[in-house]
Amino acid sequence: MSSTQAEAHYQQAVLWRQKGDAQAALDEITKAIAIENQAEYYFERAWAQVVLADVEEAEKSLEMIAAISNHRPCPRVQETNVASLWRELALLKGRIKSQATLFKQALEDQDPEAILTALTPGEDHGLSNLLRASLRLHGSSAYGAMGQSKFGGQPDLPSDFDWPEGHDGVPLAFLCQLNLAALNIPKPSPLPASGLLYFFYEAKEQPWGFEPEDKGQWKVIYIAKQVGLWGKDIPEDLPEGCLFAPIFLKSQVEVTLPDGSDEGICALGLSQPVKEIYTDALENWYGKEPWHRLLGNPQPIQAAMQIECEMVANGIDPASGYNHPNIASIASGAQQWRLLLQLDSDAETGMTWGDGGRLYFWIRQQDLKIRNFDDVWLILQCY
Repeated sequence: MSSTQAEAHYQQAVLWRQKGDAQAALDEITKAIAIENQAEYYFERAWAQVVLADVEEAEKSLEMIAAISNHRPCPRVQETNVASLWRELALLKGRIKSQATLFKQALEDQDPEAILTALTPGEDHGLSNLLRASLRLHGSSAYGAMGQSKFGGQPDLPSDFDWPEGHDGVPLAFLCQLNLAALNIPKPSPLPASGLLYFFYEAKEQPWGFEPEDKGQWKVIYIAKQVGLWGKDIPEDLPEGCLFAPIFLKSQVEVTLPDGSDEGICALGLSQPVKEIYTDALENWYGKEPWHRLLGNPQPIQAAMQIECEMVANGIDPASGYNHPNIASIASGAQQWRLLLQLDSDAETGMTWGDGGRLYFWIRQQDLKIRNFDDVWLILQCY
């Protein structure tokens, strides 16, 4: 490639800068720099990186301008313009530092609304509506009676209850049972006030839930009356590695914040440094893993899942679903999905989902209201 090509990319980057499109300018000038190093190329790069709040890379670009200028004349780079960029970078670093201070104070005060406010200081985006109460689930050393909440072991079921099976009649692994009356579920709650919820999953093959054909590889069962329960015998043909250690549960109410991939957070157009500060704040807020929870906002490992749930639950492959002619309707329907249960990988129970990932059971608001757990959808995400 020639200097002529580099110059063409440079001129295009200048045009993008004049139009105020920093990302397009950065993409174009990166192509020019890949061909040759010129101070004016790094000036365009520095401008775009300052606008995009990429502090570290902007500083490197400005330092490259100085390094090149020390060795040869750079008539298209004016010192006053470079000095102006340095000043803008200093102001940017100051704003980011101030926001980091706001996040730190909000965490110290245990104030979830203040954490969200710190995302856009001085602006009201109604972010408090994104806060959701959840029930954090922890293992307990205490022994639980029949029908109490627990992970693994034998489920406590009516004697005439058939063990759930997945495809080809393979028994599903028992994950947990939740006693809704005994748990300290925050009120008002969309869940029934009493009864038991059971969660089963094909833990051997571990379907991701990304294909419509995965339906039937998990079961969520609700039993309203806690009578006639027995420790159900484990099927002899349960696949190896699918019997988990029995651990009774304790719980605590926990307010959950939206993840950075949440639609409401994405709409803010946050800079990368603020996104990173927010991610750190969320990790501090939730504390030590595992992060098992009932209801609330999820902690995705990859990205938001609601639109995927809407696609696959309607027989649409997410790989091509974003080009679906009814994508607007699909996106609208996605807003009805709510997290039912988040189940983390956990050495104590012996549960490992993919490469140290999490299971997310999702349910539509209307289904939860009428206690229809047959159409729950599951997504597995891992690192």
